[in-house]
Amino acid sequence: MRAQSPSLRFSEVFAHIFKDRNLFAASQAGLVNNLNDGMSWGIFPLFYAAFGLGIERIGILKALYPVTWGCCRSRRAAQRSLGTQGSHRRGHVGSGCGPISHSGDA
Repeated sequence: MRAQSPSLRFSEVFAHIFKDRNLFAASQAGLVNNLNDGMSWGIFPLFYAAFGLGIERIGILKALYPVTWGCCRSRRAAQRSLGTQGSHRRGHVGSGCGPISHSGDA
């Protein structure tokens, strides 16, 4: 038999997220990660198609996203062993500003 766990209402669980800093940080990180993926896989292809790119070029751009992500992950592992986290942070800021800086290009 399974032990009965205390039942919590959704509002209690939701409120607990804001009280526990570690849980809040994990929730925020997951939200940002999902937002990035949603933009990358959902909105950017529509944006590219609106500017007249063909399906092949959109596919190439979409293939670059996981390749870039993988390269950055392996670089991060190397930075951890070498202790060069500052350049990693600057790279994240730069990659985050890239889509913003190109959003006005026509």
